[in-house]
Amino acid sequence: MDCAVLDPETGLTQRKPGDTGVKWPKWALAMLFLADGAGFGSWAAHVPVFKQLLHIENGSLTLVLVSVIVGGIISMPATGQLIARYGSRRVIRVAAISYVLMIGLLAQASSFWLLVVFAGLFGSTKGAFDISVNAQAMAVEKHYGQSSMSFFQGCWSAGGLLGAGAAGLMLQHQGTVRADLSILPAYLAFAASGRCRCL
Repeated sequence: MDCAVLDPETGLTQRKPGDTGVKWPKWALAMLFLADGAGFGSWAAHVPVFKQLLHIENGSLTLVLVSVIVGGIISMPATGQLIARYGSRRVIRVAAISYVLMIGLLAQASSFWLLVVFAGLFGSTKGAFDISVNAQAMAVEKHYGQSSMSFFQGCWSAGGLLGAGAAGLMLQHQGTVRADLSILPAYLAFAASGRCRCL
């Protein structure tokens, strides 16, 4: 896969007259949307496990979920400013790595309050990742002159189903929160690192 020919302004592969080849940046970005959804789907599938493992009451669990939301709300405006200054392609690389690391960090939560803190960090990195991939998706649409946002969002949804399904299978076969959410980031990091180079 050749990803070396880049437009210095957009970071996307340069278009050539009559070029009908595979649009690697589009497919690389689709894989990042897939990874984004897979990470969230796996986290969502493990929420009941966290509840049981840490003996969290329903009311307290709400605080964990709110922490995820607040983390995202805080990080999104800051990410927008970083994108305006450095470009979405650069921000994606940092956001993707931070996101998968925070999924692994969630697995280390040994108490309710640690889970609340880690959930907030997870939400902030997910918010940053969401904003950066969507900004890059808009750049891809503009670059190729094609509407692709629905395709990318479909990849996110497919990733969510994939992540939740994989988590369910692992838990069904004696998986644990620590093992599952430690293995998943390794796969997502591998997928994201290769795809980020092709944006």
